[in-house]
Amino acid sequence: MRTKLIRNQNAFSLTELLIGTGLLGLLALGSSELLVRLNRTSSGIISAESAKVEVLSSLDVMGATLFNAAPLQPKEGLLADGDALYKGLAGMASGASFPFCRFEAGGASERFSIARVSAIRGRVRTETTLRPWNESSSDKIRLSFHSEAGYPFQPGATVPEKEILLIDGDNLSTRRYRVKRADHIVTDREPYADVQVPGATYEYTELTVEPPPLPNAASQARMPISFISGSTAYVASTQVLCVAGDDGTLIAHDEATGQRTVIYDPRPDKVRIETFNISYFATKSGAILDPSSYGLFPGTIDAIDCINAAMITLELKDQAGSARTLRRQKQVLLNNYNIRRPMACR
Repeated sequence: MRTKLIRNQNAFSLTELLIGTGLLGLLALGSSELLVRLNRTSSGIISAESAKVEVLSSLDVMGATLFNAAPLQPKEGLLADGDALYKGLAGMASGASFPFCRFEAGGASERFSIARVSAIRGRVRTETTLRPWNESSSDKIRLSFHSEAGYPFQPGATVPEKEILLIDGDNLSTRRYRVKRADHIVTDREPYADVQVPGATYEYTELTVEPPPLPNAASQARMPISFISGSTAYVASTQVLCVAGDDGTLIAHDEATGQRTVIYDPRPDKVRIETFNISYFATKSGAILDPSSYGLFPGTIDAIDCINAAMITLELKDQAGSARTLRRQKQVLLNNYNIRRPMACR
């Protein structure tokens, strides 16, 4: 019987199969490498965008604090009692009083700044004085009391207020005080004239206060400053803004409580803070408000009186082996300083 040859059959030789298998392997290897690179690129983009959002958020937090900075009148001591160099905002010329902060300066600029700011706390309502009060004659201030949410000095508060800003009803003085004690008083004695009224009930808050210490912990002397009835008491806090020396985070340190709040954590394994600078602008005739006009905190009383804006600069450097940097700035108009700006500065 004659054998019939089979022709035109769709099949591969062993050599062709081996070549095809090798090509498929190379293609799979290349695809996996491409996917890894795409994933790394995507992660890098997400990380960079996340860093930008966090930096902008931290600038907004510091900007809000500076915006609410309260101009003190008369000015307090900064380096020594009575030197009148602290008006509620100061850039420190050294880190001696703040060993937990990193400070680095050279020439006319600072790589790592330290700023001290006394600011009104937002979203907390005010109370008023019920009687005239003189700082040098008493440490007790009698304030109105409201039990509604949002008012300060509530009985049993888990986080009691530690600092107030007292503004005279005649706008002659603005002073800050450390709150040593807050007592909620319920009595039948009328709080204005301290006269007993049988059958009546009065509630008020009695604060025991003292002038806050200097940055070096030295005490400040009491001053013969008077406040009329109806003067306004704001809850305030004095914070130190700087880069922490121990872990490189950007922090706000509350002087009254000692609490450290992390404003920005750069995660040192990924990025580090290369520059944190706060510079200042002092209004004067002919001055133009632009980035080149900002400078170091002035050391003279006249120049301090004219400060009405600040510039925050935050620069990050990538720690992943590249030289990429992220630099952002925020210009802050000091609202309360502009409202009460001296005529000589206009």
